[in-house]
Amino acid sequence: MNPSIIDVLVVFDVDSILEKYPTPSKDPQNPTGLNGNDIGLIHMLVKQLRVMDGASGGELRFSAKTNDIIRWREETFSDNINSDVDVQLYGFLVTQGDGLIDKPQLKNVEVKKIIGNPTDPLSPTFQTITDSFWQTTVLKPGDVTYHWRFMITDEKNDKLGYFEWDPFIHITE
Repeated sequence: MNPSIIDVLVVFDVDSILEKYPTPSKDPQNPTGLNGNDIGLIHMLVKQLRVMDGASGGELRFSAKTNDIIRWREETFSDNINSDVDVQLYGFLVTQGDGLIDKPQLKNVEVKKIIGNPTDPLSPTFQTITDSFWQTTVLKPGDVTYHWRFMITDEKNDKLGYFEWDPFIHITE
């Protein structure tokens, strides 16, 4: 059976994270931990057929099979309070299920992105950009609990804080 590519979109509410944690860690090796009470600060999305528990939440448990490829991409949404603030995943730690997936690697790829045309919405154009994602291959069945570490930066690339949280993967076969 051919492996599936499982895209995981991770959307961060950076305004609310910075509001809730006004003095976050400035040490990338010791990030501020988000906990179960932080519902709504992080939203993880996969295709519905993969969701096992925690749909659209930061504690999403999704299913995968051996040889599947998982790709995580990050994005932000905000109330335009901090429109020049962005987020970047930077570290991955397995806390349960070591050896069930290989260590995720950051990949940069060139892709064509559709650009809307305000004067003619039916005639969009394309622009080549560099996209990035973290990728892993599923090695064997079991449950993986992991921590993603992420940083929030401003428009000058100053690090406003380092954080982490712990989602799950259920590998069925």
